[in-house]
Amino acid sequence: MPNRDHLELQADAKELIAENGATMQLYKETTTGPSYDPVSTAVTQGVVAVRSKFSAFEVGDGSRIKSTDIKLLLDSDHDPRGYSKVIDGSNEYQIIDVVIVQPGDVVMLYKIQARL
Repeated sequence: MPNRDHLELQADAKELIAENGATMQLYKETTTGPSYDPVSTAVTQGVVAVRSKFSAFEVGDGSRIKSTDIKLLLDSDHDPRGYSKVIDGSNEYQIIDVVIVQPGDVVMLYKIQARL
């Protein structure tokens, strides 16, 4: 059974992201049909995410996180794993990494590392 405090924190994260976030789209392409005649289809999912920056400590030497990368916070209702891009207005960001914030059994939120 999930911890009550974790459920409350999850609800708080959802509320804060909804209040302070911006509407974006998660994007991926799926391929169906036979290998000799595949059909690619774009799949999008509307989400609300909070834009943030990585700290100098997180960027470190720039080998894993670039100084131009952005951090997006996404509530636990929308799992971004399996998506390749985030579309934010006219900007398309590649999803580089997804970190799941999950103490115990409850997913609080997702942190996305995204790059232009």
